[in-house]
Amino acid sequence: MAEDIKKNIEEELTYEASDDAISADSESDAAASGTDGAAVDGNSGMDKIAVLGDYDSIYGFATLGLATFPVEDAMSANRVFKMLTSGGYGIIYITEEYAALLSEQIDRFRESMLPAIIQIPGVKGNTGKGIESVHKSVEQAVGSDILFSGK
Repeated sequence: MAEDIKKNIEEELTYEASDDAISADSESDAAASGTDGAAVDGNSGMDKIAVLGDYDSIYGFATLGLATFPVEDAMSANRVFKMLTSGGYGIIYITEEYAALLSEQIDRFRESMLPAIIQIPGVKGNTGKGIESVHKSVEQAVGSDILFSGK
């Protein structure tokens, strides 16, 4: 009977060890492929999408598979923004409220291709800054106002 117990314990430990190895392999594969955020372009090296803002404004994006980074103040937003811009994120959505607080940091990336920083409205409402930012970017890229020319 003692032999059977010993054998069962060894089998259980072997089973748990193999589960841990599989889990560790899956986590390292996910980290290597950037699947903790949605894929943009597997060849670019910046293949993840992040959403930065207050929790109530961004939590729904997690259901789409986007990496969400809720913040509560300008200091934490600045810290997370720096981490995202150096962390392989190709697209960073940021609520207009926090984009206003981080405008100097965002301006540093205005001329670069990646990461694309896109303002989105938050639960507190739409300030129009997100649309204005997209408008400016498109006009700069195309050379004319093709989005709102009828306005």
